[in-house]
Amino acid sequence: FQDAPVTRSIDNTAGNTALFRNVWSAVKQVGRWAFTEWTIKVDPDAVLFADRLRQHLRPHTGKPVYIQNCASYSLVQQGGVMMFGSVEAMTNQAMSKYFNEGGVWRCNKNFQFGEDRWLGECFKEIGVWPVTDPLV
Repeated sequence: FQDAPVTRSIDNTAGNTALFRNVWSAVKQVGRWAFTEWTIKVDPDAVLFADRLRQHLRPHTGKPVYIQNCASYSLVQQGGVMMFGSVEAMTNQAMSKYFNEGGVWRCNKNFQFGEDRWLGECFKEIGVWPVTDPLV
């Protein structure tokens, strides 16, 4: 994927939205997301047990949702919950809305955010609904 500069976001996290827009473009181009029920973005220093996560997410499979896994009331800009951290989870239907139903062009903004906040805001705008689950 194409590189992009990483700055500091308005939330004092990595301002990496431009970079991750390029990553998501590569994910679409490769196309494997279309054959899975969930797309999971995992930081390189995270440990993930796929079978456990799959079982945990099963009740939300088949719906256009993403997981808000951080419930911190210090995150006032997000109303206390957001998709944040080392694991991000979104359904096939969520990714389809982003890739095929206008998300790519409708969400070509908010580069001042970190990629997790940017994607969460984008999903809300295109009709992908959050499920709050801090256990993910």
